[in-house]
Amino acid sequence: MTSRAGQGARTIRLGWSEAWKRVLNDSQNDILPDPLEYADYRHDAGPHIERARRLMRQGYQPRDVLRIDVPKQGFTLRPGTTLLIEDRLVYQALVDTFAARVDRTLEPDTVVCGYRVLQSSRGRMFRRWRPVWLRFQDMIRDAYEVGGYGWLVNTDVVAYFDHINHGTLRQQLRDHDVPDPLLDVLFRLLRHWSEPSGIGIPQGHDPSSFLGNVYLDPVDKAMVRAGYRYLRYSDDTYVFGRSKAELKRALALLIGELRKVGLHIQEAKTRFYAGPEILNMVDERRDELAAVDYAMAAGQTTLALADVRAILRDLSRSPSSFNERHFRKCINTLGKLGSDMAVDRTLTRLDLLAHAADHVARYLAIFANRRRVQRALMDFLQDDERNLYSWQELWFLWALRSARSLPREFLNLCRERMRSSAVHWACRSGYALLLGKLGDAADVSLIAGHIPDRSNLVEQRAFVAAIEGMERSRRNDVLARLARAHPELAHVVTYVRSR
Repeated sequence: MTSRAGQGARTIRLGWSEAWKRVLNDSQNDILPDPLEYADYRHDAGPHIERARRLMRQGYQPRDVLRIDVPKQGFTLRPGTTLLIEDRLVYQALVDTFAARVDRTLEPDTVVCGYRVLQSSRGRMFRRWRPVWLRFQDMIRDAYEVGGYGWLVNTDVVAYFDHINHGTLRQQLRDHDVPDPLLDVLFRLLRHWSEPSGIGIPQGHDPSSFLGNVYLDPVDKAMVRAGYRYLRYSDDTYVFGRSKAELKRALALLIGELRKVGLHIQEAKTRFYAGPEILNMVDERRDELAAVDYAMAAGQTTLALADVRAILRDLSRSPSSFNERHFRKCINTLGKLGSDMAVDRTLTRLDLLAHAADHVARYLAIFANRRRVQRALMDFLQDDERNLYSWQELWFLWALRSARSLPREFLNLCRERMRSSAVHWACRSGYALLLGKLGDAADVSLIAGHIPDRSNLVEQRAFVAAIEGMERSRRNDVLARLARAHPELAHVVTYVRSR
């Protein structure tokens, strides 16, 4: 019997192909690196789209969200979440039906700058973030230099996505004439992903970023209508004034409006700036970083390297001068150029850059065959006093996958941790993929035997991918048995067979 939600879903027209393109584009920024970079899904998208379409007609039931704690600066943690790709497809397709229309009713992009919906179909939901972020910084500068605002208060929201109230968000969307049948399906997904609290939406996905803008729209409108020069990028909020007293009144209004939707500002991150401090706060190296971008765009790699070298030299003068965001920009640029200029600096900061482990890993992966890089990463992973965060561990394992060989003692560690229930499933996947590439035939057989009892579909896909190097006839026999016993793995089996 078809559920009521399923009956309503039959009347919802969804743009599946465009949603699929947007999901794959969004996946480039996932907090968890997919073990196959979704190659098994890209190999043949049709069955996945058709399956989601069919399940929507029957009453879509989402699967559990995958969780991992992500370190922040200061070594606190935020809950990281990711959704299985078919759930992401449905989520994206549902929100796409109203996102462009609703976005036009929000405050303009001179007020709410980030995550504004493209009004045409381009395979991505939002404008590219870097030009938007630079424009946002320009507006902060202009408020001071052109608008004459001599005071600024900057704050953000405590655990913004984790505290979005479903009832409030649903009513907001109803006020925007989003139909109830669609809302029934959407909020069934959101409730499932937020269990047991029933509050919050999964951070790190484009539909959530858009819904976050919708949720804060009443706050934005209240601040603008009160006459304040107000800017927001996600939950990063800036209010300008002519005096500190004016900003205190503005902050009181902001706090009151946030309370109405169940949100609160972060007191520790709330700061007042006056005069030239505003420009320093925006970005004291804006021109230097822009010069790097210009040189890269012009193909002047020698000039770009010289500019990066100057920035790195300045960052290394003292601990107080080190800016992690600028350092991250440098290693990302050096990675594009294949330059090892910052390898030694990066290796000495592994403990301090836990929150930037994805950027660190992508840079060091280029040099993973160098002994000092391998040794630094392996020493870190084997040190229980340093290897404290599963998120950092899995990214360092991802970097080591680019190595052509690894020492026997480290492969023994991989075997032990791949089988340990105490190790996070994402890290077990990383150890399995390393063994599948660099281990021996016995390792591949060991991996194959563990596939059925893995904890979720992503881990199972990683273990299937890890047996790619098995002798062909034996591998195909294992894969055939897996496909029969676990139909949800048929697509990854087909992909691995085709390799």
